[in-house]
Amino acid sequence: MTKLKADFSAQIRVICSDIWKPYLKMIAKHLPQAINVLDRFHIMQKFGRALDKVRADEAKRLRQAKQPPLLSKSRWCFLKRRENLTEKQGFKLNELLKMNLRTVKAYLLREQFQKLWEYRSPGWAGKFLEQWCHAAIFSRLEPMKDLARMLTAHRPLILNYFRARKQFNSGIVEGLNRKINLTIRKSFGFRTLKIAKVCLLCWQLRVFAFMPVSSTTNKQPKLPELYITSLANSRNRISPTNSGEEAEKEEQETSPPIRLSAVQMQCDFGDI
Repeated sequence: MTKLKADFSAQIRVICSDIWKPYLKMIAKHLPQAINVLDRFHIMQKFGRALDKVRADEAKRLRQAKQPPLLSKSRWCFLKRRENLTEKQGFKLNELLKMNLRTVKAYLLREQFQKLWEYRSPGWAGKFLEQWCHAAIFSRLEPMKDLARMLTAHRPLILNYFRARKQFNSGIVEGLNRKINLTIRKSFGFRTLKIAKVCLLCWQLRVFAFMPVSSTTNKQPKLPELYITSLANSRNRISPTNSGEEAEKEEQETSPPIRLSAVQMQCDFGDI
């Protein structure tokens, strides 16, 4: 963020981030004119962790008291959204909701908080947030009380979601990050940074290749011009005894550049 040009950073009006303190400090310091929106995905992620903490503590307490394991195999029954539950999980959740459990109280608090995202006005959303935090503080559930204090401390940033007309979240970025991590995991890692860049770029090209046709121009979005080095037989050239720099030099000497002709490309893509 410190490397952004002044004229470019001055044009930023809305920025979406999670609740990590270094992010919030950097945004407040370098982008004071921008509206900092706390991503709702990360907020609900905090709820999932607090709810799972209540469930784990109660399951441990029941086990120590030698009572029936009511919460056995119930983790995803509480963490999943209702529409994503399997038939068996939905039946088990309905049975648990009839019981007087601390986990059920935490679950109902989380489901009640979901109504916050249905508001449009920051004022009414703020009133609902205050009432919910008051109820969570008096719930006698420590993870939910800690969550309520955190929400109260970041109340202005949470309400910025409504000031920005509920149009900004980091869902796309989180999805791309997940795909990148999945690509690296499926490949069992990469020996050189260059191979990692090519693999991730090829995945990105595949995503662009299947982009829908624009309704206004009736054309598929054009992709950038890209020349990459062939990685044929790269596994044979890269071995534990061959360093990454030597393998990269050997690739440049033996492999001619190949143009990807599957799609039309117009400009230099640059580094990833």
